[in-house]
Amino acid sequence: MDAELQLDDTVCRLTFGDNAPRSIEFPVSIAQLIRDVLTHTPPTALQVERAIALIEDAIMPFATQIPPALHVRSASAAVQQIATAALGSPAAASDADLGVEAIEALFSRWVRMVNGAPAAREGVPEDREFAAGVILLRECMHHLRWAALRWSPRR
Repeated sequence: MDAELQLDDTVCRLTFGDNAPRSIEFPVSIAQLIRDVLTHTPPTALQVERAIALIEDAIMPFATQIPPALHVRSASAAVQQIATAALGSPAAASDADLGVEAIEALFSRWVRMVNGAPAAREGVPEDREFAAGVILLRECMHHLRWAALRWSPRR
């Protein structure tokens, strides 16, 4: 099954199906994470752990409603930024496939930056918006068992 992810400042929503679409709007957003948890730039390790816990609490009640090995696509700018950081600049202009491994590798690089490595060496942004997006996307892919995420400029 396929789904469309809308991930922006105020919404994290999955929409399933083309003929009779249904949606799940998760009760967590990039803006909420920035406002309530990720208050430093870059976030502290404790803030990252708190953000992960908040996201898990928000998404896990929906886990049984999401089929395993879901293929998700998105045209969201936040996903484009994450795809670019994970895969390099070509992801910014064309379709980009992100597997769980690519997101985990990006998250590991980002955590090294949180723990003191230079952001430029890790190739990750330091801003809180990126932090919230990458944590949210990682937790969704991991806990909701998404097989892959495709960023595409076309809906």
